[in-house]
Amino acid sequence: MIDENTQQVVWKWSSTGLYSSSSAYSILADPGLRSHYHSWLWKMKVPPKVKIFLWILLLDRVLTQQNLLIRNWPTIPACQCCDNTTLETSYHLFVSCDYARQIWTLLQVRFSLPFLTFSADLNGFWLQNRAYIGQFWDIIWAAATWAIWKERNRRIFANKIMPPNLLMAEICASIVAWSTSA
Repeated sequence: MIDENTQQVVWKWSSTGLYSSSSAYSILADPGLRSHYHSWLWKMKVPPKVKIFLWILLLDRVLTQQNLLIRNWPTIPACQCCDNTTLETSYHLFVSCDYARQIWTLLQVRFSLPFLTFSADLNGFWLQNRAYIGQFWDIIWAAATWAIWKERNRRIFANKIMPPNLLMAEICASIVAWSTSA
């Protein structure tokens, strides 16, 4: 914010008007900005970049084709992971896309998961299955969504495609690594 009297930049979240890491942290740690899943999300045993990705994903702020269109960025709105005619929304890409469904089916078989609940939104998909499966679902869900996101970006930016069974190997490696880390 610019102070009208002095024409200097002022950090409005501190009493001195100066930026400090503690004032920035207090904004990020403000309970008013937390959601009901905040504590579960930040306590997951996954790398910090994955936690941040999941947080952005659950807020529906990941730069899917739909969110790029909303921001007026030039884009091709179709999903790159399936039939290329469906609008790429967060829910579509990570839950209802044919490619994502293949991944969830492979995970269900690999880990002998009960029937997965495909709710109407991403929060519900995570939380309903977490309630039914337990905390191990957190790592499965985090590894799968992270891998699907990387696959989507690989298709767009590197023009490379990884078949579901190979992506599944990548997901399983992440699950093992994250489950065994301290």
